[in-house]
Amino acid sequence: MGVDFSGAGEDDRVGNTWITRGELVQREFTIEQSEPVSRNYLEANLGAVEVAGLDFPFGVPSEIVAALGLDLEIATMPDVWQVVAQIELNMFEELLPRNARGNALQVRRLGDQHYPVAMSPLNIRMIPMTFRGMQLLHRLWTLEDANFRVPPLEPNERNGTVLLEVMPGAALQAFGFDPRNYKNNKGPNCMVNLANRQNILRELAQTSEIGLPNLADYRDRYIFNDDALDSLAAAVVACKWQLGDVFQVPENDAELAAAILEGWLYAPIVPE
Repeated sequence: MGVDFSGAGEDDRVGNTWITRGELVQREFTIEQSEPVSRNYLEANLGAVEVAGLDFPFGVPSEIVAALGLDLEIATMPDVWQVVAQIELNMFEELLPRNARGNALQVRRLGDQHYPVAMSPLNIRMIPMTFRGMQLLHRLWTLEDANFRVPPLEPNERNGTVLLEVMPGAALQAFGFDPRNYKNNKGPNCMVNLANRQNILRELAQTSEIGLPNLADYRDRYIFNDDALDSLAAAVVACKWQLGDVFQVPENDAELAAAILEGWLYAPIVPE
């Protein structure tokens, strides 16, 4: 499953969270479902797939972890999720470092340096998504029987669904596409964006090396809705993870320690 996640609205409202779900056989992904869903629906269905690529930051920079009252030497992502699960969005926003104008500083996590296109989890558009996403992860992580796995955390006998932090833009860039100019159906660049979406759909199976045999049945929704297209890109990343393809992973002990605390964005590495 690939998920383009939204932190807006109520958990039971169908809004801008979009999923693409299907079956992977060898290197072919047959799409079985592609639609907007509520966060409640997403939460109830994540355990039914082997890998889910989720488009939201799984953690926050260490500065915010410290502001939450956690010890940076021993804390891990689940500790952060637990604290966030107990507070409201406005309380979380009050902890954020701000500039002289009162805007949250665009602090990035250590691992985000590998992706120039990656935004800070504290970006004004990202804050609700980061917050709601971490609350979702806390609920999933603490379920007694689901055994969800979250790289790079050690599985420790967990054998359930892999929840993978992804960013469609970073994945599309790895596949050779323009990661910025494909969204938005309005404004002066709408035709350029449309042409780029068309190109992505035309070339995605070849550049990602994941076959999409029934893409034509869903092509229109991916053409006219960039949330839908992002969910498809996230699903392709999930397929590549399941197949054991090469990904950008922490390169040293410092990056691994940061990833366990702050989260890690996983994007495939495509040979040149």
